[in-house]
Amino acid sequence: MFGAMLLVIIKGTLDIGGISVVWERNFMSGRIEAPNFELSMMTRHTFWVLMFGGFAMWLQSNAVNQSQLQRYLSLPTLTSANR
Repeated sequence: MFGAMLLVIIKGTLDIGGISVVWERNFMSGRIEAPNFELSMMTRHTFWVLMFGGFAMWLQSNAVNQSQLQRYLSLPTLTSANR
């Protein structure tokens, strides 16, 4: 499935005229945006929202998830838990 998607992307890019044409068309239509470093909480995807939200998701899945906690608590020493 991934190979087929990669093949479609490569074939479509070659048929349209190359990566520079794809880049230019996306830039002209407003699909390419520079990273947004605003501190506004009302903007959907800013650098800070993605960093803090990503950290919270990582923390939820690796630190306070019940299955992870049970794995950590079942190990005999702190050294083995760190490994």
